[in-house]
Amino acid sequence: MPAYAFEALTAAGQTEKGLLEAETARAARSLLRSRGLVPLTSSSLLGVLAQRLVRRLCPHCAVPLSAEAATTGGNESASPAPLSGSRGGEYRPVGCEHCGHTGYAGRTGIFELLVVDDAMRALIHRRAPESEITTAAQTQGMALMRQDGQRLVDTGLTSREELLRVTRD
Repeated sequence: MPAYAFEALTAAGQTEKGLLEAETARAARSLLRSRGLVPLTSSSLLGVLAQRLVRRLCPHCAVPLSAEAATTGGNESASPAPLSGSRGGEYRPVGCEHCGHTGYAGRTGIFELLVVDDAMRALIHRRAPESEITTAAQTQGMALMRQDGQRLVDTGLTSREELLRVTRD
């Protein structure tokens, strides 16, 4: 579960620092509420950033999904062609000596940023359900973590399976 650092002012006027563990940026608010900090932090909270790491496809052995059936005829043992410098579309991990036969080499981040403006602050202060906060945030242009990850799938940097593994909710 991802962790979020926070700093908030308590009712006694003391600064409290800590670490929250939540599934999404939107869920962090309920954890702050459980600590009794939401009314205090909603007035000074600017945003909440959630992040997760996804494995990057190995550039030496990943196979485009669209070309896979045509090239291999469904034969998984056919040897993949290395990816060109510019990728597009979905790819599948294969595995080679460069990536330790995992199909992945390195990691990159996917993100979800909940910007807290006056309208969002009012929702947080009145303890609106997470679904209402999500709807309001998406109306204001927030991309969910899975939507941000889809961008990486579409450009061939990670696989759909990896995105679903990391963002299951």
